[in-house]
Amino acid sequence: MSRLLAPYDSISLVGNVKNAGKTTALKAFMEATDKRPLGLTSIGLDGEELDLVSSLPKPRIRIEQGMLVASARACLEASPLAFTVLERTGMYTGLGEVLIVRAEEAGNALVGGPSTAAELQCVVSRLHSLGARQVFVDGAFGRLTHAGACQAMVYIVGAYLSPDMAKVAREAGAAIRRFTLKQAPEAFAFLEDIQRPGTLDKDMVFHSLPFDTLIGHEKEAIASLQKDADFLYVPGAMGNAFAQAFVLSRKEHACGLIVRDAAKLIADGEALLRLLALNRPLLALSALNLVAVVLNPFSPAGWRFDSQAFKAAMRKETDLPLINVLEDAL
Repeated sequence: MSRLLAPYDSISLVGNVKNAGKTTALKAFMEATDKRPLGLTSIGLDGEELDLVSSLPKPRIRIEQGMLVASARACLEASPLAFTVLERTGMYTGLGEVLIVRAEEAGNALVGGPSTAAELQCVVSRLHSLGARQVFVDGAFGRLTHAGACQAMVYIVGAYLSPDMAKVAREAGAAIRRFTLKQAPEAFAFLEDIQRPGTLDKDMVFHSLPFDTLIGHEKEAIASLQKDADFLYVPGAMGNAFAQAFVLSRKEHACGLIVRDAAKLIADGEALLRLLALNRPLLALSALNLVAVVLNPFSPAGWRFDSQAFKAAMRKETDLPLINVLEDAL
């Protein structure tokens, strides 16, 4: 596994659910890599003893001596470790300014990094500039914004989503397809500068829609899909309501979809599965680089899956490397 991640200077971790096992996977990956010193940050608060949403126990983030960490001041002050401040970023969260520090001793810590993708990209760059050879970003569940700031992404699929293993595998497969949307050809690059949704006809002429977001305008957007519309471009969020409306109207148009990036496709569950089942072109202007899937067959709610059966179910969903960090050699 260290060979799998070795080509990448920055790696983000995304979970399928709260308590997916992301922090455990992060610890295993950091221990397996030989790139030192490491850099670490988070798009949300991580490393707390109890998960802030579910109140379930979770592992603390283990910090090595010499590791570079970008975290909010209050998180650092709550950690029983000695740090040397290397840089003040001027970025603020509800927990104070994000500082880049060097750990002077090993131990467990709270990590709460910047709150926006643009700030995160800057922090990752600064960690590299200050000496980190490989940076890990621990992401918050439900927020994919951090993934695009890194060269590679690892998806953690935890049993906690449901005691129904088939459901977990099926929804994980849909999420993986979302993460691995094909990148739109260079001819569509001009859409990067367009902030409003609209349609593209067969001559690549863009027709802007009279609203800034699909949310609340799903019916109007569907009505705009004329027979000659090749694609609908959505620079903002594309949620379940639109996905459902698009599927229901599938006989009225032959339109494909283009999103700015996979983070904007926020449809999930059955709505996402039905959208993907249409087999219409679904492209992203900016693609993610998903390189591996971590499987956690244990749920903190009490159930567990057979590890090999879980891996077999997920193998039907993806050809990506499947890893159980507690069983497989890294």
